[in-house]
Amino acid sequence: MSTGPATVSVVLPVRNGAALLGEAIDSVHAQTTPAHEVVVVDGHSDDGSAAVGRAHGARVVVQRGATLADAYNTGVAEASGTHLAFLSHDDVWLPHKLAAQLALLAARPDADAVIGLTRFELAVGHAPPPGFRAELLSGAHRTPVTEVLLMPMTTWDRVGPFRPELTPASDSDWLARFHDLGLVIATVDEVLLRKRITEVSTSHVDPAGPANLLRALRDSVLRKQGRA
Repeated sequence: MSTGPATVSVVLPVRNGAALLGEAIDSVHAQTTPAHEVVVVDGHSDDGSAAVGRAHGARVVVQRGATLADAYNTGVAEASGTHLAFLSHDDVWLPHKLAAQLALLAARPDADAVIGLTRFELAVGHAPPPGFRAELLSGAHRTPVTEVLLMPMTTWDRVGPFRPELTPASDSDWLARFHDLGLVIATVDEVLLRKRITEVSTSHVDPAGPANLLRALRDSVLRKQGRA
């Protein structure tokens, strides 16, 4: 657990997402409890994403490596806050997201990270990707997607970085390692994230997803057996 005032670094990867990036950054600046910084990690975009990030008050760094996991790891390495949060270029936080999560962390000394509820919605002009479960578009969901996660930097240090070789299941692998360490996630029981879905949402269309998810689960079993 960290002590002293919390300063939240927001890591926001983007690759050719200029059309929606500004709205995502603005949702961070609109927080009732301000973030310490927004670190936009540009994956060598050719649509002006980096310029949009700077115009909206973010610090822009160039992604090291090729995968989304590399982008997150690059941003974390650049972050200077005591706490860490993530956002995608096409998603939006509700204004009380950081305030509610930091308050719950302060009230729950046993918690190593905190999430909230997520509302999934189709981005305007887009269709759902193949295999997307239509029922997710109704109601609010307790699902530990990366974009609704907030943690002290000490938690990140304990769990370690995302594993690029498991993209797009690197987030599932990270959460498995989190739980295998006996760490605890607390939940704010209200919607904090609007997660917008498009036909190219990576976790649904990347053909490596199922195999890498199985590998992440297998690695978790091996850790529990003391063999990893």
